[in-house]
Amino acid sequence: RTNNAYQRWFECRQCWGIINTECRNIARMSCSWSVPAKERNREKRIEDMKRVSTGSWIFMRALQRHTGGPDDEAEFQATVRQYLPPDEAEGLIAANHRPFRALFNLSRHIERLPLTERQRIEVDKSCVIIGDICGACERIYGTPIPLVYTRHTSRFLSTWLLFLPFAMWEPFGKAWNHWEMVPASALVALFLFGIDE
Repeated sequence: RTNNAYQRWFECRQCWGIINTECRNIARMSCSWSVPAKERNREKRIEDMKRVSTGSWIFMRALQRHTGGPDDEAEFQATVRQYLPPDEAEGLIAANHRPFRALFNLSRHIERLPLTERQRIEVDKSCVIIGDICGACERIYGTPIPLVYTRHTSRFLSTWLLFLPFAMWEPFGKAWNHWEMVPASALVALFLFGIDE
């Protein structure tokens, strides 16, 4: 079970790393390809790039909230309202699936950028990747370690610890009334139940 839990943690860590990298790629490509030759209005260009950068960050925040991060709904809503326009913020907060709503908003912001078709396809590839990884994160979060396996391990450990004093009777025979066996059994139980937890 420990190996299974560690494997899931490692897979989740890899997924989060890919999302982080691809969101950076989206921001990098959007900023480097939005040049004055394509959009002369500097303020509009900066605003569009800010929206893409913020959108990629909001996607990560929405995914974190969606996959059972700490219960910070109020903080999430305050953050979304602070960084997004009101209609977009309320739409995201009300969405049933916030990460994909955030990804939809991000795609709309990318559409506003003055990119060539080839550049738009490259940026969209990163959007597709983070959408796929979002599904992988949901799979990890939504698939618990099988309950039968967990219960079997707990029952086996409880039974083993129940009979442990009988196995320790002889080694602790020199102590008065075998009293040292009690703290030794308790210590072993503490460590083993701690690992099981």
